[in-house]
Amino acid sequence: MKAKSRKPGQIIEEFDVTDKKGEVHHVVFRYPRMSDVGDLLRYINTLVGERAYIARQKKVSRKEEVGWLKKRIRSLKKGNSVHVCMEVDGRVVGSASIDRKTLDAKRHVGKFAIGVAREYRSLGLGRRVFNAMAKEARKSGIRLVQSSYYEWNKPSEKLHKSLGFRVAGRIPKAVGYYGKYGDEIIVYKELKR
Repeated sequence: MKAKSRKPGQIIEEFDVTDKKGEVHHVVFRYPRMSDVGDLLRYINTLVGERAYIARQKKVSRKEEVGWLKKRIRSLKKGNSVHVCMEVDGRVVGSASIDRKTLDAKRHVGKFAIGVAREYRSLGLGRRVFNAMAKEARKSGIRLVQSSYYEWNKPSEKLHKSLGFRVAGRIPKAVGYYGKYGDEIIVYKELKR
């Protein structure tokens, strides 16, 4: 199946959500655009600063972020990625992606990754953004999604389980996290029609 091209800034879902304090927030899931570089840089460096369970452990420079974002948008336009910015009340607070594998025999497989700023993690964005992205990925011929999380990342484990991911295995001490080593849990999910 031919990969579907996606346009930078294109909205894929928009809704309101109420937080635990009863405040209503406007949420937009959309594809990234180059003007997001400042928000995305602030977001990733916030995650690094809080020592979130992500692969990056050093702050990112603006130049690095610009290069990364250009690659993400190119992949998006080619239909090889479903990359979504999660915007709450006009501010980018998270990012998620399903990236198609590049080898011919694995083009039906995508790799899922997600991150959300701490203060927005209780809004249910992870589950909702995955479901929105899965629909888009399925249209492009992605039939299987792989993901992973660190053994001590209980919120990620809970999210993956709630989405129906199944554990394929674990790689002992595959993750180095600020001087300690832990297992990486490998999970997968079939995208049903």
